Amino acid sequence: MPCYLDFMCVFGLSKSARELRFSGFRAQLLLKDPSPDSATPDLGRSGRHFQMCYNLKGNLDIKDRIKTLTGKDERTEDKAFDTLEQCLKSSLAVHLLLCHWSTEDWRWYVQFLEDEIDDETEIAGHGPRGIGEAVRVYTSADVQQLQYYQDKTNKIIMILEANNDVLASLRDFYKAMTKDSAFTLGNACCEDLALFAKLIDEMKQDSAMHVSRARLLVQITSDRKNLVSQRIFISVRDGGILMLKQIL
Repeated sequence: MPCYLDFMCVFGLSKSARELRFSGFRAQLLLKDPSPDSATPDLGRSGRHFQMCYNLKGNLDIKDRIKTLTGKDERTEDKAFDTLEQCLKSSLAVHLLLCHWSTEDWRWYVQFLEDEIDDETEIAGHGPRGIGEAVRVYTSADVQQLQYYQDKTNKIIMILEANNDVLASLRDFYKAMTKDSAFTLGNACCEDLALFAKLIDEMKQDSAMHVSRARLLVQITSDRKNLVSQRIFISVRDGGILMLKQIL
């Protein structure tokens, strides 16, 4: 699959992380009448195959997860490749591992940003308003910090929506393959494929919830940022009036 190179370029050396915004799913399915050149009878390969490449983004290192899945103490059915059925089931296990990894810990990351933004802006929104009462003096650095949090939240939305598109494509690929008359494992692995689709849908629902929560946080951050800017303006204006009175 030539498009595999597009995905590999994401992991090349770069001064910025812009390429990490790239996300996609590509697949190739050949179950009927493969060309003679693709068959290797000596190795027991008929030329019928399916291939896919995709990328997902997550918060944790996936390397240790793969080691765990393939470790000697893990389930044999997740790392068995002696028969076609075992190969398919093991492949599904790896897919689920990657998909689950891509949905982990976003809830806590969003909550962290919510807490940080509340701490930064609570005085501006709900603090004392009376004359002579102690208030927090905001500066342009506070606005800059809120913008930083807003950018981070927008990045969460971008990542989770891209991940969800990949999850949907992965699920749909296997669903479509089971309907292909040339797919001979449909009956033997129907329960595994149905469970796979169900688990993917549950992950998509969780991610969609996090996206909704993050969108709300972006709006709240924007409103709080405007409020802090108004506080800065009023502080500068009042300071100028006081200075003018002292001069006069």
